Amino acid sequence: MALFIAACTTTPPQDVVLQELHQRAERRLIQEARALVVQRRYNEAIAVLQRFLDTHSRSSVLPEARWWLARSYHATGKTLQALVQYRLLTQQHQDEAYAREARLRIAEIEAQLGAVSAPHHPVTGVLLTIDQLQVPLHKTLHDWMAAFNNGKPRVLLVDFPCRHLEPQRKISRSPLRIPQTIAWKTVVEQHLKPFVKRMRAWEGVVYVAVTPRCLGTYGLVTVSAEWHDRIFHPATNTLRPSPFFSLSFPPYQDLVATRLEDLVKTGIAGILFRAGAPLGPYEGFHPASLQEFTRVFGEPLNPVHLFTGRESQTEEGRRERPFSWKTARVSPLFWRWTGWKARSRLQILSDLLQRLREQQPSLRAGLEVHPESVVHPVQGLARYSEDWIAATHKGFDFFVLDWTPSRRAVAIQTGGRIRPPALAQAALEQMIQYLRNPRRIWVILPRESALHPNRSAGLDELMALPRDVGRIVTFPALP
Repeated sequence: MALFIAACTTTPPQDVVLQELHQRAERRLIQEARALVVQRRYNEAIAVLQRFLDTHSRSSVLPEARWWLARSYHATGKTLQALVQYRLLTQQHQDEAYAREARLRIAEIEAQLGAVSAPHHPVTGVLLTIDQLQVPLHKTLHDWMAAFNNGKPRVLLVDFPCRHLEPQRKISRSPLRIPQTIAWKTVVEQHLKPFVKRMRAWEGVVYVAVTPRCLGTYGLVTVSAEWHDRIFHPATNTLRPSPFFSLSFPPYQDLVATRLEDLVKTGIAGILFRAGAPLGPYEGFHPASLQEFTRVFGEPLNPVHLFTGRESQTEEGRRERPFSWKTARVSPLFWRWTGWKARSRLQILSDLLQRLREQQPSLRAGLEVHPESVVHPVQGLARYSEDWIAATHKGFDFFVLDWTPSRRAVAIQTGGRIRPPALAQAALEQMIQYLRNPRRIWVILPRESALHPNRSAGLDELMALPRDVGRIVTFPALP
């Protein structure tokens, strides 16, 4: 009998007890914050709730915490911050009752701000470069867009692609000349702004796509050599200038922010941060980055200590070949550096976005990611400094996959249907599963996938894509 009683009174496993204690602590914090809101002590509630979100990112009561944080921001007049939290609620917890209420609050705030709501239909549109806007193609573009948009243009995505600068062999303080370029004011006022107005007349909108590490090449004759990032060459254990600029360098950050604000002033509906010029494993060693890493971790970083082995190839071959998991050997410090580099990049983009939304609260923002970063996150982290899961918590409205040859995802035409490579298709499926909202995903397609006026088939029949996924088709190159 004693054995039976002892068996019935056995204490639960320690991990179960700890989990229950953790959940009780979370509930107490939420109750404390809710009480502060009821007492109209909103600033104190904001501090408690923000701390909760930072330390309990996987909590089951996260939707409630975000809801009360949004309410507190709204009550203190911080409308933009409230809008961001309401949007995160609808994006990350769309099945929750709080998310349904948040949608109503978003509509109220956007109406108050005179903002344009997110589209209620899948995005379809055309991608073309800013250089293509500099020629008279209005009617051609309108007809081409209308051919596969049910007769009505919707989205024009204007890309500011990277302008190639020849990398210097040595680090220098001398200013570097940029190939012939048009004045920035001319690009914005005479090329982009008229198209924003024209698209409104066509009942469409304009988004702008930029590669932040390259934006400094537009509208300038010379740039400071200090702007250039640094590349590490393991064969010689030396740093050399990168052809791309460093977002970690404050003066260049300020230039990018100013350029983006100029673009927003034209009335664009959104902005896309493209994945070109990624921070590869040998990139990102600008002095500003190294100084910040030292400040955060309390120890200086020597790039030599990141790579513990050398590949048996020439220096030139190493420069041209991508990072290889089979031949490269890295130290544990490499992963600390890589993780920090990815977080730093994402935080810089998030800060830029917040600054732009202070100017235009309705601005929609997207982030392009490489398929490898979705399917193989560790490889994506090392090769591109991308952490797309972390990015879903940074206020981006949509995410983009590029299926054009320029992103090495060359489509293969088979039986009248454009089929993406397996990696790109797997990335799309995983993104849909994680986001649970296909409309938050856009795919940039080769121009061959567009519906030409003499075809009767619909775009959905040409592409093996879920119906709600956004489609952006590349505009044909000009002759």
